[in-house]
Amino acid sequence: MLRLIFFPFWIIKSTSVELQEVLDVSKVYDRSLFYVFNTMLLMLLVFHIYWWFLICSMILRQLRNRGRVGEDVRSDSEDE
Repeated sequence: MLRLIFFPFWIIKSTSVELQEVLDVSKVYDRSLFYVFNTMLLMLLVFHIYWWFLICSMILRQLRNRGRVGEDVRSDSEDE
């Protein structure tokens, strides 16, 4: 849960808003680094949200099964 609160509101905010005051965004090199690294941080946030969804769905499934081992949430239904 800390990754979903602290990361976007502190880290991403500081790298996307406050960094523009320090960096000279008029230079092409600085601007490209700014966008590349902020894009990577936003993609990491998307992964955090996806992992949080997977963990919550596994917890809910475990509660519904009353502790019995069920099927894996991540697995596909492939017949081998």
